[in-house]
Amino acid sequence: MGRPTITLRQATEKAHAIAHFGRPRRRAAAGRAGLCGKHRPTAQVQEKLIKTSLLTFNDANLTGNYAVMHAKLAEPFRDKFSPDQLKKAFKSFIDQKIDLAPIVLKPPVATTETKIDGRGALQVRGYFDTAPSRVLYEIDFVPSEGEWKPIALDVKVRAAGEK
Repeated sequence: MGRPTITLRQATEKAHAIAHFGRPRRRAAAGRAGLCGKHRPTAQVQEKLIKTSLLTFNDANLTGNYAVMHAKLAEPFRDKFSPDQLKKAFKSFIDQKIDLAPIVLKPPVATTETKIDGRGALQVRGYFDTAPSRVLYEIDFVPSEGEWKPIALDVKVRAAGEK
């Protein structure tokens, strides 16, 4: 498994957070009982995965408590990084008091077709058409403990209409 990294970038006044948590373990890619694996989940399940991941990230940023977010991430990530390391990585979101809650009221808009890559990771890419800022996301999920869990998270907050 490659060395996982957590990176946070701040470009001008645009919030941008990236966390990549390494390659999924091959044995985890098989999935269990049809919950996850080789087949893409339905659009409704994808929406649930996207929103729960982003809202868990949001709650962690607003409260400064990353324990729940840490617990909901894929096992390879949890094995490498602590909640305190997450808090340091996403300090920019905390400092700017960015609230992603408006995504609850909007459907995700896909920018590419959801696919399962060669690592067995479910890749979802898109945005929420919120105002005054748009929330863009790239999230990779892997089967972990019988369900899809995030292993890579890239969140950007941009002015509406900006890419």
